[in-house]
Amino acid sequence: MRIAIVGSLYGHLSDVYRTFGKLVHDTEIPIDWVLSTGNFGVWPDPLRADRASRENPGEFLDYLVGKKRLPIPTIMVAGKHEDHLWIEKMVRRGDGELIENLHFLVNGNHTLLENLDTSLKVVGIGGTYSPEPTRGNYTQSDVAQACTAGPMDIFLSHEAPDGQRFEELTSQAKGLNKVCFATRPRLLIHGKYSKTLFYKTTQTLTNAICVGNRQHVILDIDKDSIKVVKCL
Repeated sequence: MRIAIVGSLYGHLSDVYRTFGKLVHDTEIPIDWVLSTGNFGVWPDPLRADRASRENPGEFLDYLVGKKRLPIPTIMVAGKHEDHLWIEKMVRRGDGELIENLHFLVNGNHTLLENLDTSLKVVGIGGTYSPEPTRGNYTQSDVAQACTAGPMDIFLSHEAPDGQRFEELTSQAKGLNKVCFATRPRLLIHGKYSKTLFYKTTQTLTNAICVGNRQHVILDIDKDSIKVVKCL
């Protein structure tokens, strides 16, 4: 199975999906899924965009009204820069597919990615840690639910596990190490930070990829191996 993983896109979607299309054309190998680490830029009403996104909220509205469409099925967890109230309303009424081909993975839940040859289990936790339920963040209850999911192929999060250092920054995302201990994912994928980095987590020695802002990594995954095809 070929998957693309993307860092924070902030609503600037066309260029990266066009790049994926060119890769598929050149290699004649389809990309089965795109996984977003959050900050996809879900702003159905640009006037509701947060301060950081208000001047340039991106293209999501064009996709929502059908001017453009996502050509590849995409799964996202929440980042900081999304309309969390709108996403919550969509999920509550049963519309986990926010727009055509964009599926929202609720914190603590897991799903299957499948093609004719491979089936991958993915558990997700988006946002940053909050001791109380807060839109766009996760709680220890979400962590506990994720920990019951059983062995996973991929753990998809917005943050890096608590204590992980990225240059001068140290993650304070409590509980994510517990999910790694409990589910033993073959790969942890997260975003938030500016640069793409391949590493092993300090506490659990989990293979991990931090996908930098507006960057992407293409992976070929089967039951035995994970191979990097391209990194931009």
